[in-house]
Amino acid sequence: MVRIWKRYAGTGTARLRALPPIIPVVVYHGAPPWTVPDSLRDMIATDDPDLAFLPGAGYILRNLRAMEIDALSRNAALKAGFITLRRQALAFLAEIAGSLPEGTDLRRQVLEYVLRVYNVDLDALRATLRTGGHNELEALMGTIAETLLEQGKAEGLKAGEARGLARGEAKGKAEGKVEGKAETLGRLLERRFGPLPRDIETRIAAAEPDRIEAWLDAVLDAPDLATVFAQDRPH
Repeated sequence: MVRIWKRYAGTGTARLRALPPIIPVVVYHGAPPWTVPDSLRDMIATDDPDLAFLPGAGYILRNLRAMEIDALSRNAALKAGFITLRRQALAFLAEIAGSLPEGTDLRRQVLEYVLRVYNVDLDALRATLRTGGHNELEALMGTIAETLLEQGKAEGLKAGEARGLARGEAKGKAEGKVEGKAETLGRLLERRFGPLPRDIETRIAAAEPDRIEAWLDAVLDAPDLATVFAQDRPH
């Protein structure tokens, strides 16, 4: 509600003195019972009567699961939407089809919700729509199904790319850590024992992380270069 008022007021502070009223309505269609407090005030842990001025008026709850079908709404289109949210669209298909005018966004949204959320057999649904004479819905269903299929393919490809990128990034970080430790080992060896022979540089470049760790531990106390690499064992 605060965000709505902020957008309404914008930078015009004068509008803050004439904010439009907002009546909060929660439409719930989940299976578990609704247990959220009825107002923001009920969420604040205090019984101090002096804090009665705290904001937080209640909201209107429309618990679709607990309502009778005929009580869902007096608006036919809204009632059709609520029936769909209750996952009863297939049982009231004729009523929903008659309540949502052809070509409207809500008609498409209701059918898309059914295809996305309901566990339906597409061929059986097509047959039901055809038998009921809902040819336009059958055609619309085919269009939506194709769109959802393409979206699924695109999202799957995107997810695969993201996983590949994450794996590559993780691998890059790991390789970077190994390279950093190898460079540190090389500098320590050179400071203690002078320029490194080519075969030692090659061994360090090809070494596994645990091998480099062992050499780093040894370089501080070893009396010479040969002693460091004589302890050629994992840390």
